[in-house]
Amino acid sequence: VLSNVPLSDKEREKNSGNSNNAEVPRQCSIKIGSEGVPLFENIADGKAVGLQRPLLSATQSSSFAFAKCHYETNVPHDPFAVQLLETEKFPRFARLWTRGYDVYTPSRNIVYRDNSNLHPLHHENGHGDRGERKWPKNDNERRDAHIRMKVVLDIHHGITNADASSLGVGGGGSGGLGGGNVGGIGGKISTARANLGIYGLGKRRTLNQLLEFTGIALPGRDFTGQHGNDGKGCSNPLWVPYDTSISPKANLYDGTGTADDIDLDPIFPLRTLEDA
Repeated sequence: VLSNVPLSDKEREKNSGNSNNAEVPRQCSIKIGSEGVPLFENIADGKAVGLQRPLLSATQSSSFAFAKCHYETNVPHDPFAVQLLETEKFPRFARLWTRGYDVYTPSRNIVYRDNSNLHPLHHENGHGDRGERKWPKNDNERRDAHIRMKVVLDIHHGITNADASSLGVGGGGSGGLGGGNVGGIGGKISTARANLGIYGLGKRRTLNQLLEFTGIALPGRDFTGQHGNDGKGCSNPLWVPYDTSISPKANLYDGTGTADDIDLDPIFPLRTLEDA
């Protein structure tokens, strides 16, 4: 996957015709949000200069990501990750990485972003001149989506008994991978993780490998020990190998008997070619 934060269109004009075009924005910092979910910066806090080939990255930007189309079928956008802007980014990176995909900073600037005439939906202040409305805020949807992102990463902090009961699971699963406490929150979260199916983690790499790769730590059950990467994500990380005999479609909990109501895979009715 080629991905980075694009330069603005003004920067394209400013750098046109000189060697600065070889300076490609690169995200470095990964922070831990107030609820324990890692967050990528909105801006590129680093850059790569004079690349001869794409450079392995520990971050991904939703502003620009280019890959073969099977990436979108194996790591589809989660339709239940609504009302979130920043919180859904790292969980999706975790999903793609554990399914064997890697993100690279491109060797040159490919696309640019035009911020000169944003639609009112993208502005913070109310309605547009023609009555356009921003995306309607829904706190319940946002909370449910936030809990779902925690479930992806096995973060238990802030998930109450009431939340666990609303996860849409029967709690009858085996507890599976590290679930423990089958009748309590731990068991319900494990079942909920298994129910994510294609919207959860894959089997090619592990969550612990991802944390080591990115240089961060998630909070423990008592919400301690978490930390970001202190902006050190611009160094050249080492590629982590995986077993290619494992399908990228393989879900983390496949074969464990933990799921009791697994999310259905998305349907791509216009897709006529098999995945390459």
